[in-house]
Amino acid sequence: GDAASWIGRSMLVTSNLAAPDAQGQYAGQVTLAGPATNVSVDLVDGTGNVVKTIDIGASQGGEVPFYWNGRDDAGTYIGGQTLKVQVRGAAPTNVATWASVAAVQSPADGSQTKLITPLGSFVPADALKLT
Repeated sequence: GDAASWIGRSMLVTSNLAAPDAQGQYAGQVTLAGPATNVSVDLVDGTGNVVKTIDIGASQGGEVPFYWNGRDDAGTYIGGQTLKVQVRGAAPTNVATWASVAAVQSPADGSQTKLITPLGSFVPADALKLT
């Protein structure tokens, strides 16, 4: 396939880091092994401050999406940096976040294409989902 077609798309990758997309929004999903009554996702900055808590509440388990528009309660944009994802109220079996593909490296030797994102480089097979 044409690797360049990945540029500008978003891929869901296994990562406990979340970076804002072009609109400044954060999104991902946590996978829970079973039901939980009070689940929340903290987005934490490099100094350990919780920038945002996303209350998910009760969950049946499985894939639970989370989303934040990067704004505080007053509507001021306070996102912009890469944040760590920490789940409370359940032990996730997987944490994944959406990463925008900024560039593609296709090695001349024919080895695996690398997709460059704010969270690092991935290979196409790393994409759990694609938008």
